[in-house]
Amino acid sequence: MTVTAGTSLWSIAGEHLGAAATDWEIAREWPRWHLANYELIGEDPAQLRPGTVLRPPPR
Repeated sequence: MTVTAGTSLWSIAGEHLGAAATDWEIAREWPRWHLANYELIGEDPAQLRPGTVLRPPPR
């Protein structure tokens, strides 16, 4: 998943889970994306840089 301007971990997690994902499921999933990509994102998950390629978290 490549970060584009305006992308958030919430939107990435929602897209990854699919259109039927509930807010609760997305809220549970986006921190896993942060943890799996911590070395690319850093401490603040709101500071995504466009062009960064993120890996999905392990299942």
